[in-house]
Amino acid sequence: MSPTYLYCLTAPDAPDPPTATVGLDGGVVRRLGDAWVSDVDSRSVRATIERIRSHDSVVASALGTGSTPLPARFGQTFESDEACLAELSAKRARMSAGLARVAGMVEMTVILRVDLDTSSGTAYLQSLARRQHVARDVSARLGDCIRQSAEKTRDDALTLSHLVDREAVPEYRKRLEGLDARILGPGAPYSFAPPE
Repeated sequence: MSPTYLYCLTAPDAPDPPTATVGLDGGVVRRLGDAWVSDVDSRSVRATIERIRSHDSVVASALGTGSTPLPARFGQTFESDEACLAELSAKRARMSAGLARVAGMVEMTVILRVDLDTSSGTAYLQSLARRQHVARDVSARLGDCIRQSAEKTRDDALTLSHLVDREAVPEYRKRLEGLDARILGPGAPYSFAPPE
């Protein structure tokens, strides 16, 4: 019996995976309860760029059916279908709430370059304040287009992820016209999935 790999959860009435959907290790993706899974060669799935892309491709296929999936964290592998179903059943209330929160939504991402000035303590604090001002400005532009937001920062980049109604994506893009930023999406709501 091969281990079972979990890609995402879907609403009970969501479509099944398209027949040509292939996941990690060439496994055919199938529905198991409210989840999309496949068989894998080993219970320990090593993260490689190819495998992470394969995982994301399956989640993107689920999003492409018109129903919003709740993505699983990469590497969620179970001894069997039964073990996977038992784990999902134990977390049913939290997973159902997560699916309800993202229903009809997609994730949009804005990446802005905001350099941090480390020449002095004062300059550093001022550049942190500038970064927060930029985040507030983007949120003000988007207003009612976003349902929820998440923020990540690196030394030179500010990444703002937004949960957006599918129908609001054109308006979202329109409101960001002229902004010097990279805009990604629509994609599956990875930033808004419940922690494992």
